[in-house]
Amino acid sequence: MYAVLDNLARETFGASAAGLILPPETGADWQAWTTQPRLRQLAAGEVPLCTIPPSVMDELSELPEPTFVVEDTLSSPLAIGTVASGQGLGSLLGLKLQDDGQTIGVLCIGWAEPARIEPAARARLLILRDDVRTAIERRASSPAPEPPVSGPISRLQMLGTIVSGVAHGLNNAIGGILGHVDLAFSRESVDEIRRDLRWVRSSAEQAAETLRRIQIATGVSGASERRQLDVNMLVIAAIATAQHAWAQRADDSAAQLTIETDLRASEPILGNSEQLEEVLQNLIANGAEAMEGDGTITVSTWSADDSSYIQVRDGGPGMPAEVRETLFDPFVSTKPGAGRGLGLAIAAGIVHTHDGEISVETHEQDGTQFTLALPVGRAADPQVGEDPPPAVGLRILLVEDEPAVRAATFEVLTRAGHEVVAYDDAFQALEAFLPEQFDLIITDLGLPRLSGWDLIERIHERDPDVPSLVMTGYGERPDMVRQAQLGVRVVLPKPFVSHDLTAAVQRPLHSNGDRP
Repeated sequence: MYAVLDNLARETFGASAAGLILPPETGADWQAWTTQPRLRQLAAGEVPLCTIPPSVMDELSELPEPTFVVEDTLSSPLAIGTVASGQGLGSLLGLKLQDDGQTIGVLCIGWAEPARIEPAARARLLILRDDVRTAIERRASSPAPEPPVSGPISRLQMLGTIVSGVAHGLNNAIGGILGHVDLAFSRESVDEIRRDLRWVRSSAEQAAETLRRIQIATGVSGASERRQLDVNMLVIAAIATAQHAWAQRADDSAAQLTIETDLRASEPILGNSEQLEEVLQNLIANGAEAMEGDGTITVSTWSADDSSYIQVRDGGPGMPAEVRETLFDPFVSTKPGAGRGLGLAIAAGIVHTHDGEISVETHEQDGTQFTLALPVGRAADPQVGEDPPPAVGLRILLVEDEPAVRAATFEVLTRAGHEVVAYDDAFQALEAFLPEQFDLIITDLGLPRLSGWDLIERIHERDPDVPSLVMTGYGERPDMVRQAQLGVRVVLPKPFVSHDLTAAVQRPLHSNGDRP
């Protein structure tokens, strides 16, 4: 745990220390895990090093912004500044992790001397927010393993591993964004500025893809668009891609990869072909690497008991029990120096989002066998009808607490010809709302004092027919029950580009023909 936090502090922020403040499992005081040497040297083993009084946490919870800055701990009016000063820190950057307005943890980065903390550092910390918050929520809800004494330690170690992996995956992308933004400010040529902006967009897309894969690997990614798939054809396509990839990476002396098939699945499934092919390609590649290309991989399919099954078996050396136990954990790799340990975690995440199961049987010197069980499903007959006219000139109420996202969303919608009123606080939006005043509500789900669902529910008490669109950066499946109860037709995952937003607004978000 301490090694992970130390890596986060030094490599990502160039800081002296990092700390994680978590709710108490017993008692009232919060627990602080910190890499600060003054306290670290007092502890033996993986234990929290100090406690934080509830009054300090209450003060932090009342701060309006998710991040807080203490540039001089000795002169700060915040009580957390006094705590940090007592630990030998001169300045502090903190990030509150909240759920429905309740603080569930605080991630802190500290420097030995008083210093001006740049906005770029706050931006780096904000990027980590959703993933760290999700990990903390899972820590709080997961049952403690036996023996009880080791439960909190193992969960915190997994949390630290996830934080480290997120930071590692985003550092390159953030560095590219910051570097080209600085260059753009110094440019005079419009063409050179546009070139820098193209690099910024590419880096941002890289960061978004990193987060997407991490969300899949940690099981918080929502279900993707699905269609009816023939299981046997899915396997054939994946094998062709896997064989081509193996041929590209192997040298001339490497043995030819042999893949045998026994395809007997008779029932289709509903799924995303691109994602499921990625799962199969990963399993085949792992098997080929285990055999070093010298052997046979067998892929079988069959249908039984309302499921279709895909099985991938290799003739490699198998795996010991200690490897099997962490096989699907994110950021755990069995191949030193290769990859980030996300392959099998992503595979398991994809299968689970398809309401399926993945299992493994492996014995040393006797190969490894992965089995996917996916529920049988058929696509509904397409409905033929006339496309509705596009929505234009809508009066939109926008509620988003993140300034950058709010400003960009406002600009995109305004340029598309809509009239937009924007708020950063749900209660301010409620106070301003009048029935029949708006044609569409667009709100973030993770608002600090009132969730997006609750905001829509209160708006519907005044105007039951106003349609709504929700945005979310969490990545997990939305609350399907509340979505149906509130009649929300569109959930727009973050990050999104301009086209995603304008296309979502253009969809028919309600069935009431009296409103545009």
